[in-house]
Amino acid sequence: MMKNKNTTYYINENEDVIEFLLMNDVVISKSIINNISFISNKTANNYIGFYQFKNKDEFVKFYIIPKIYKDIDEENKAEGFINFLSKYYQLSNKYSEINNVGIKGNITDLVIENIEQNEGAGIDTFLQEKYKFALNHLDRFFRKHNKKRKIQTHFSSQTVQARINLKRNVTSIDKSNIHQIKSEEQTYSKIAFITEQALLHFQKEKLENITDKKNTLENLARSVVNTIHKKYKSRQKGIFKDRDIISYKIAKLFRKSNELLEVYEALLTIIGLEHYKNDKYSSEIQKLPNMTALFFRPEELYEWIVYDDLINNNKDAEILRKESIVYELKTKSKKDIFTHRSEPDFVIIDNELVTVVDAKWKVLNKVSDIKFEDIAKLERDYILRKRISDSINVKAQLIYPKIEFEPEDYNPMHYNYNDEFEFEIKKISINNNIQ
Repeated sequence: MMKNKNTTYYINENEDVIEFLLMNDVVISKSIINNISFISNKTANNYIGFYQFKNKDEFVKFYIIPKIYKDIDEENKAEGFINFLSKYYQLSNKYSEINNVGIKGNITDLVIENIEQNEGAGIDTFLQEKYKFALNHLDRFFRKHNKKRKIQTHFSSQTVQARINLKRNVTSIDKSNIHQIKSEEQTYSKIAFITEQALLHFQKEKLENITDKKNTLENLARSVVNTIHKKYKSRQKGIFKDRDIISYKIAKLFRKSNELLEVYEALLTIIGLEHYKNDKYSSEIQKLPNMTALFFRPEELYEWIVYDDLINNNKDAEILRKESIVYELKTKSKKDIFTHRSEPDFVIIDNELVTVVDAKWKVLNKVSDIKFEDIAKLERDYILRKRISDSINVKAQLIYPKIEFEPEDYNPMHYNYNDEFEFEIKKISINNNIQ
């Protein structure tokens, strides 16, 4: 059997994908236009990522490379991207808030040990583990649960409709309602049907885009389908389209417990709509074409890298994330008062020293690259905290992932119209070891 060919493109963050392809004389055929449009849209909206799809007899791969790796050799760009992506899994294993807040994109949480055991893991390893994690989760759920189960529901009404809850009625102050307990049958038939349809889509549309260890994923998917067929013998009939998974009607089926929400996230992953897990349900659905992908907002991940560095290097200080102060805009009439929030990325409190910090996902080639609006925001945050108490000393910092000059040759800095406000710039590289 002829081995599939690979074609790989490395495109810089924020670079126009279509313009890049045209400049490099790449023909955009009708068969891949939807894929290219999706990638182009994500890149234009400040996402970096990896995208892979099959076109005839070849695998087409796109790396959208972080701006800090723009000038490195092409052969090292994939490694740079993977190094950055790895930081998410290392940090999410350390800080649970990352899982709750999320890094906008479609990164799913994996078992970090699975990645660390694969020394020198390439992008294929991340894709395999992403799908394996979701499939194993579905497998455990359907092995655990039967078709139906009884659950006890507590409710109150003015008429007797079910078994009376004597204890609640005795202790309740409100005697106008009767506390009762009813036994309800919870069925997983509809969830099983949705899962089976999602797995069929995965086998048909997603597996062909996997370049390595496809059989492992195929066997896992088949195992879940077999479990569903065995436990849910009366198969539900109906039409299910993959985009239905993010409709309000379907989504609310999974809101009944955290366990079902985790099943829902696994289904979104295998269908390729995991980037909707934190979004509000909307009729405007941007479907991921038939490709495998990992994409995310680099500036949000960089904030966590900075946070980790601050924690490690300020052991005796308190590090606050997104600590806000409300301030007001007052009018001449004093009738209308408009409130705003001052919210730096971080505030470091070390005894009587308070440092206001903003992390900037930007490359500084020269001092003049520092944006005035970044300095103005930092100054506002500085002034508001300076006014809290005369006894505290306040400093201000802008932090960058890459600075092409020595910051200490210029620190501290200030504008000549305000000698009282000084700030420093500092570099925190993403290559720092995460402890």
